[in-house]
Amino acid sequence: MAAKSSGRQPDLGSSNVPPSNTFKAAARKPCSKSSSKPSKRPDKPLKRKLQSDTQRTPKRQKTKAAKRLAKFEQLPAEIIQAIFLESMNADLPLASPQLKYLLTSEHLFIEYTRRVHGIDHEKYPNRYLRGQDVAQNTDEWYAEHNNSHASRLVACRFFTALFVDTLTSKISEPFYLKGPLRLPEKVFMDSWTCDGQRLAEFFFGCEGHYIDDLGREAAVQGVFGALREGSIQALGNMQELGRVKTTTEMLQFAVLECEYDKGVISFLSDNPSPTLDALDLTLWRWADERKKDGDENGEHLMDELRSLNECLDIMRSIVQY
Repeated sequence: MAAKSSGRQPDLGSSNVPPSNTFKAAARKPCSKSSSKPSKRPDKPLKRKLQSDTQRTPKRQKTKAAKRLAKFEQLPAEIIQAIFLESMNADLPLASPQLKYLLTSEHLFIEYTRRVHGIDHEKYPNRYLRGQDVAQNTDEWYAEHNNSHASRLVACRFFTALFVDTLTSKISEPFYLKGPLRLPEKVFMDSWTCDGQRLAEFFFGCEGHYIDDLGREAAVQGVFGALREGSIQALGNMQELGRVKTTTEMLQFAVLECEYDKGVISFLSDNPSPTLDALDLTLWRWADERKKDGDENGEHLMDELRSLNECLDIMRSIVQY
């Protein structure tokens, strides 16, 4: 009986842990869903997940960008550029960033400008002819349809004094614009700079230019900028191109906010608005204080205000008559 009770013990392998501890550790093993169920994901996706993101990003971006492009945008650049020049559609580069990228080059800008203003008549004799009626291709019809393109052209950002110089150097004929032509607001911005004055002088050579409400507002702001810089030439450009008359606010700004310049004050006095107040107390008070201090600018301003008052009286009498 003793021999039967001392039978074979279970084989525990090479483990040094006593049998009782081993069974207890197995009993205390936590029951977790993640640990109880083996992972069903194969090794290959896991390996792909561990790859660097920088290795996959260019391909993804290229694929997504290609999907976002419209069919027209996927055409070769040469075809899109040819369509742009033949259609003369200035809104085409604004349709999408891709089209803007494809239609932005100095060559296209120059060729577009040449077609708009009909510089090369022999090469493009009938480019503005619409329909079958050849009688439409008259000077009046041509000018009417050319004007809308020209107004859009000069409003483009690339149309600057430097671009005009570049275009003039590449053509054999004088370059000018035909009116009626709407002046863009940018011609009144930074008018006191060298490029601004050159651009304004270019528009002086154009025929039949006009200004709308937005342009007139920009011209008024341009006058204040020219006063701040003390540029008489810019003032002349603003008053002639922008049809701006001197107001009381402009005269106050030139006297009180800027360095007193006799030439600027005299220039403003030569083109007064009918609503200008030559008896403005602020201006007379400033002139009186400077005169008491022995400043000759005070006497000069008084003389200009007296002349202005006489001129305005004559203007009002003519209007009433």
